[in-house]
Amino acid sequence: ASAAQLRTMSSQQASHGVSFRTDLSNIGSSKSKIFGGSGGSILDEERRLIDKVFSIVDRDNSGTVDIEELKGMFKLFNIDAHFLESAISRIMTNVDKDSDAMISPQEFYQLLSQKFEKGDPKSEIQDVFNRMDKNHDGQLDIDEMHEVSTILGENIPKSEIKDMIKMFNRKYQEDLKKYNMDKKKPNSGAKEPVEPRTLDMEDFYSVMQEDL
Repeated sequence: ASAAQLRTMSSQQASHGVSFRTDLSNIGSSKSKIFGGSGGSILDEERRLIDKVFSIVDRDNSGTVDIEELKGMFKLFNIDAHFLESAISRIMTNVDKDSDAMISPQEFYQLLSQKFEKGDPKSEIQDVFNRMDKNHDGQLDIDEMHEVSTILGENIPKSEIKDMIKMFNRKYQEDLKKYNMDKKKPNSGAKEPVEPRTLDMEDFYSVMQEDL
């Protein structure tokens, strides 16, 4: 479930700059089969999170997201007004397949769940990482990830975010694997690796490219 949470948070951050190379009307991937009810626990968690984001963005509770509500979503992340109109136009062209100037829950799900696919330009993922990296130190720390989750109304506990970081920090996982092997040796003196408190861009990119 942690991968789904992180990907949903990052997809929300990414929406304004997406190139939409993927045809979002096609729900062919295993990740999107959630609409058929065949998804596993990670897919269920991803859908739950996206549904929650939708309920936040749909301010008038109409069951659809209109252009003004979409603009409001961008403003949550301090998107420059310069990019706003072109971003809205691009999203409506590629996501609003029935051309009713509204985004339905299914269209909204496609917008977020299909954001990152294998082969997407790394520069797009780097841009999202940079937006989440508020202090521009090249690392996503617990507070930065918690801030994004809070904006989305998810309020993921910091303890859970800490576990996410441990799970996706590649160096820590490598060191932990080595430690678990070494400690079985007699008189190894192996020391347990220090728990990480951040994810770097390569960690983040790796999560975005995972198959859910």
